[in-house]
Amino acid sequence: MSNRAWMPLHIADYLADTGHLTATEHGAYMLLIMHYWQNGHLPANEKLIARVARMTADQWEESRDVIAMLFGPGWTHKRIDAELSKADDIIEKRRSAAESRYSKGKSKHDANALHVHSKSSDTGVPPSTDNIATASDEAAASCAGHDLDPAAIESKLRDAAGDKMQPHGGFVVGPVMELIRIGADIDLDVLPTIRAVAARLNRPARSWEYFVPAIQDAMDKRKAAGTWEHRAQPPPGPGQKPKSEAMQRHERIRQKIKSEIYGDENADTSGPIIDLPERDYRPH
Repeated sequence: MSNRAWMPLHIADYLADTGHLTATEHGAYMLLIMHYWQNGHLPANEKLIARVARMTADQWEESRDVIAMLFGPGWTHKRIDAELSKADDIIEKRRSAAESRYSKGKSKHDANALHVHSKSSDTGVPPSTDNIATASDEAAASCAGHDLDPAAIESKLRDAAGDKMQPHGGFVVGPVMELIRIGADIDLDVLPTIRAVAARLNRPARSWEYFVPAIQDAMDKRKAAGTWEHRAQPPPGPGQKPKSEAMQRHERIRQKIKSEIYGDENADTSGPIIDLPERDYRPH
């Protein structure tokens, strides 16, 4: 079964073609064309077709010929085949456009990196960082995104969103990939946020841009709480073992709770003195 969560329904054409159907036949026909849309065809066995239509043997015997008139030979459907072809063409074009944008951006980044490396190696002058990613950004993108393959990212996003993303809108993953490049973690920020937001949606989102503000907020909160998994850790001292990931997470939580209770010990508490009778009040 495909991941086509919705299908186009031209209401005027549908009513013009099905005005002679009974209510039961309307329901059976809708079930058949929805099965056709998701699978690209109907079963070859008519007993299975009747089961898809949710009709009893007597109902199928009575309505079979009427419903069959809406299909072609071998229970094909010309209109749905045309819509499927159109949808596949749109999907492929959008996928190619996304991959092309990613390839161009990656080529430009690689060219800048090569230029910087050449400058620093040949002259010994520290490279300029204008218009290029900083080292921390590159490390975050490398750790968080691994190989930023649009198809792989799209697959993970669709798994997280379930049926809450329209098929045609989900192929443009550029907005989410950009967040990953600047430090969003796909496992800590992106996928959990999409799952949470999608669970609250009543209908599918039109594009991944809908989730971007929530993902950005999750990334900012995680970094503010000191849970950025990609932050460099100081090397262990002589005779010490490196801290495990669980211990590092525990330490970050402890520091966060301490900060919430006692405040930031590095915060600037200086401020203007308000002259009042007998006392000075300094804001904190």
